[in-house]
Amino acid sequence: MQIKTPFDLDSTDMYLSAYEQPIKNKLLRSNQPISNILSNKLLFCSSYYDEMDISVIEKLIQEERDFVLVTDQKLSNFQNNLIKGNISPKKNYFYEQQNPQAFAAEVLGIKESQERFNEIKRISSGLSIEFLPRRNSNLEIIILDVSASNLKRLLPAFNYNYAADLNYYSTSSANLLFNDEIDLNDLEKLFAPIPRPVDSYSKTNEIFSNNHAIISDTILIEVLRQIGVSKALVNGYSGVLKYTGSGCIDRNIPITQI
Repeated sequence: MQIKTPFDLDSTDMYLSAYEQPIKNKLLRSNQPISNILSNKLLFCSSYYDEMDISVIEKLIQEERDFVLVTDQKLSNFQNNLIKGNISPKKNYFYEQQNPQAFAAEVLGIKESQERFNEIKRISSGLSIEFLPRRNSNLEIIILDVSASNLKRLLPAFNYNYAADLNYYSTSSANLLFNDEIDLNDLEKLFAPIPRPVDSYSKTNEIFSNNHAIISDTILIEVLRQIGVSKALVNGYSGVLKYTGSGCIDRNIPITQI
């Protein structure tokens, strides 16, 4: 059984998301309230933040390429998941609110390139030398494990420094889907753990939050349990849910390019 969750339906229950009330009515064939939500013992197998980071890490493993980690925390949730997965970045950089352009130039190796040129110019006895900044050609993937506000500062700075062709990933630290600090349209080409394509969110005026999404999916799982569904794959608000009728709910959060 596969259930899709449309965004163009109006909710008739202020406590339910836009898709749950129509689906609930369709499944139960009535307006009968769902009972025992608070006592529901069905739990997700991992936290929402862990699942976002695990999706990024699985993508890195598939890519089989080195990556550089940029973080604004001493030990983030993403870094903990890297340790658990026994995966290490090629190099770590800590962002401490310094100038974004200068920081990006350092990470990309442009600062080092500029310093080498300055040294060559110093010993060249006044010869005219043409110089074009060059970034580290070995860089392919940069993980921006930073808050949404810092992501908004850093991504344009990297693109400005001759690095728009690199692959950039965000993590649970930014929590992009439910963060009103940032407009997703400002993060073009960024890879991020987001449950559905970005343009889907423009079709609803509904206010999202982490709790809203998770509670919404919990209610839908409870519906499936109460009507006796034994197995279902559900495109939920918080990710793709694999319901098997018993045990914890396995949830996958796809990596989406904005």
